[in-house]
Amino acid sequence: GAVADAPVAAAPVAGAPVVEKKKPAEFSYKGHFQFRTETASNNQGIKNASVAEKSFSRLRTDLTFAPNKNLSFNLSPQATKGFGADEAVPTTSTATSGGTTHTYLYFYEANINYTLFDFMSFKLGRQELAYGDHLIIGSLPWANNARSFDALKFKFKYDFGWTDVFYSEISDNATSADPADDTNFAGVYNSFSLGNYFNPFDFYALHKKDNKNKIEVNTIGFRILGGGDNYFYRTENGFQSGDDASQANLEVGLKYNGYSASLEYATAGSGYDQHYPTAHKFLGYADVLKRNNVNHVALHLNGNFVSWFSAGLDFHAFKRKKVDKAVFNTSPTNPSLGTTGDSDDIGTEADLVLNLIASDGVKLQLGNALFSPGQYMKDNGNDQVTNFAYLQLNAAF
Repeated sequence: GAVADAPVAAAPVAGAPVVEKKKPAEFSYKGHFQFRTETASNNQGIKNASVAEKSFSRLRTDLTFAPNKNLSFNLSPQATKGFGADEAVPTTSTATSGGTTHTYLYFYEANINYTLFDFMSFKLGRQELAYGDHLIIGSLPWANNARSFDALKFKFKYDFGWTDVFYSEISDNATSADPADDTNFAGVYNSFSLGNYFNPFDFYALHKKDNKNKIEVNTIGFRILGGGDNYFYRTENGFQSGDDASQANLEVGLKYNGYSASLEYATAGSGYDQHYPTAHKFLGYADVLKRNNVNHVALHLNGNFVSWFSAGLDFHAFKRKKVDKAVFNTSPTNPSLGTTGDSDDIGTEADLVLNLIASDGVKLQLGNALFSPGQYMKDNGNDQVTNFAYLQLNAAF
């Protein structure tokens, strides 16, 4: 029976407003640690030294604070360090290992994301922009600092896909002589799922304007992925304003029970602007070449032998598209590899990557890339084999 003298709950007052309990704010986090040690000899003019050895690490934490379902704040602090490197900040040269001077903590992302409607949201601030296979816009995760943009991005969602509209300020020169000499990058990127044969079908329009150097590039492109149980294909093609400024990329392959083999063909004109790619995954792990004025054929072999071990083997062959035009390396300061000679043979490369995966998600990767110069490279003073090797540790949380 009821306990004697138990308190009786008061009845609600008629007409009184119902006070809903506020949902607590949500906080989430994830991140990763990456360490790589590498050695490279004869970098085909990319580095001044004939042999370069270095080790570096990255720890990034992605923090999200959401006070309600429509609003979130995103912050990704990132600590990157070259082992033994002296730079505490970019403008100083002070020992930071074995001393009391320390490197700065940088922010890979720092933005606000707000949902205006169920189908529309925007993100404002420093953020990662990465689309498709990263062929033209990628986050460059291989680089220790990776790549992010200062941008405003609107996202529209549909039942069959989405659209991003973004504007990014690449550089603000802040000069009084010409206040409009900045570099800006804007675009519309659409991605739609249209069945197995077009899953997805992407198409995009990009605009890059460098007011300081009076360079303007407009790009229209599309990307298609598809396949079935035992085959797959991928193509991405882009057309730019300017002379000889288009690119095409096609890969077809077979897969079975964790194993795959594919053939890839790519070509890009001498006037093509590759924008902001994750080039490392396309043109060989030695990172010798940019896409400009290159015809490229590759064979890719991959196998997941057991749950903890997989391997990949790639063969690349590179030719000049126009023998009277230069090919470019990945150096930002001295990219041209020269125009001497009339050979189209740039060279070949073989890449081997081994992956060991522990049960808790820790991954160890060992890679080796050998680039053998062809007659074009030899005619322009780059006649030695490039040997690039690395050991990398990744762990996510």
